[in-house]
Amino acid sequence: MTKKPKRSQGPGVMFRSLNYRNYRLFFSGQGISLIGTWMQRIAMPWLVYEITGSVFLLGVVSFSGQIPTFILTPLAGVITDRWSKYRVILLANVLSWIQAFVLAS
Repeated sequence: MTKKPKRSQGPGVMFRSLNYRNYRLFFSGQGISLIGTWMQRIAMPWLVYEITGSVFLLGVVSFSGQIPTFILTPLAGVITDRWSKYRVILLANVLSWIQAFVLAS
């Protein structure tokens, strides 16, 4: 006979991590950042298609948006193992902000 795992008391346990101020700041900041990222990922191909009307260039823009992921993914594990997690997150967000400001101007 297998034992059933104990269930926690009520749905409030699911959001227990939000009791911590630093996590709330991180969670809300990441939420805002993701909204901006999603807007950028939608707006860029849309703008390219509106300007050029070319399906080929739309595909090029979409593919080129994935190139940094292909290149940086193998290095990301090494970087996160050797550097402070805080500094890696901070650097990634700063680079993301710079890219967004360059695209906006």
